[in-house]
Amino acid sequence: MAGRKLQICIIGTGNVGTTLALALRRRGHSIVAVISKKKSSAKRCAKLVGCKNYSTHILSLPHKSDFILLALPDDSVQTVARQLSRLNIDYRRTYVAHTSGVHSSEALRQVREAGASVFSFHPMQTFSSVAPVDARLASLSGIRFGFEGDRSSKRFASRIARDLRGRLMPIPKEAKILYHLACVFASNFTVSLLGAVEMIGSAFLKKQDLRSFKKLVETSVENAFAVTPAKALTGPIARGDLDTIRLHIRELKKKQKDLLPLYRELGLLALRIANRHKSREPETTKLIRKVLRERSIVRLFRKES
Repeated sequence: MAGRKLQICIIGTGNVGTTLALALRRRGHSIVAVISKKKSSAKRCAKLVGCKNYSTHILSLPHKSDFILLALPDDSVQTVARQLSRLNIDYRRTYVAHTSGVHSSEALRQVREAGASVFSFHPMQTFSSVAPVDARLASLSGIRFGFEGDRSSKRFASRIARDLRGRLMPIPKEAKILYHLACVFASNFTVSLLGAVEMIGSAFLKKQDLRSFKKLVETSVENAFAVTPAKALTGPIARGDLDTIRLHIRELKKKQKDLLPLYRELGLLALRIANRHKSREPETTKLIRKVLRERSIVRLFRKES
């Protein structure tokens, strides 16, 4: 199968499914079926990839294909796999994969038992609906695809990853949920933290212009990747500036009380990370931890005054 163009079926036409379908089509593969819950969505994706066979039902899948890709919400993968296993399809030379980050290839167990080679194939990238299709395609370049499956499917998955201008990142089955957690922290929670920056900045930013922080964020991230998070960490917790930490907590309590628990937990995490690299007096670490854990900053000021 190496080198020849593939007959590919896409089930699921959200941002991920549409982006991968179009990328594979542009690499010369044929998209022979597009299935979606909404006919309008299936039609839109099919038009992009030059496929005449689009539908809302998996019965429209051809009897033979090389690759069936399930780009579905996590909760739908096993249900659709069960439906696939009941179809009159020759799976003996067919690979079936899902793009779920949290599920292993075991979610495709029933279609595997029907004869297919199965694997999980999760793109380590975010595909926002606000980004144009061409921008989403460009964002595929150089990414990793979290792969979990048996040895027989790894070679095929590697080829698909290369065709998408990326490479595989093998994930042990037992680590799949931890892998997805890491992705959530890297992407979703990073965006959530920027939302917190925007909330705090509303007091002084014009029209909540988050772009003022762009270079600070980019440089911080670049430094963390260049060395390690522990070595790249700066700021009051890394320096041990107790008075600054106290002022932060007091101001949050007055102006952004909802963000105070987040500041405390992230501060404690930053303290753990900083201690991996920076040597400091145990007493300093103890005091910082006490300030971050103390629920009444007023009481804390009185105790230490």
